[in-house]
Amino acid sequence: MRVSAGRVESLSPGDRTTVTSGDRRIVVFNIDGELYAIDGSCAHRGGPLEEGVVRNGVVTCPWHLHRYDVKTGERTDVHNIRQAVYPVSIEDGVVVIELPEQAPRQSMRERLLEHAKEWDRDA
Repeated sequence: MRVSAGRVESLSPGDRTTVTSGDRRIVVFNIDGELYAIDGSCAHRGGPLEEGVVRNGVVTCPWHLHRYDVKTGERTDVHNIRQAVYPVSIEDGVVVIELPEQAPRQSMRERLLEHAKEWDRDA
């Protein structure tokens, strides 16, 4: 799925913009003229990364100070935790983010049944 993030000239170095697609919030950062898109909800507790401070390509979540590399999504202190990052392109002056299709939301019943199947296999 392709999502527009606005005109490229409105995103100067150091700026950011937030795009919503379904229940996802994606933040596009302009770091020294390069555009990077990252999941806007912190992996820790869903804090708003679009409100975080960015230094040297690292965004700090304003809620609990978890830090993520904007280019890779990797948390700087726990390398196996990462934010989703998405490809960004510019087409006819428009910033375009390429998002994977979102799976349909499952009910609590469906999620519990899925887990029960896994438990049954492990037994």
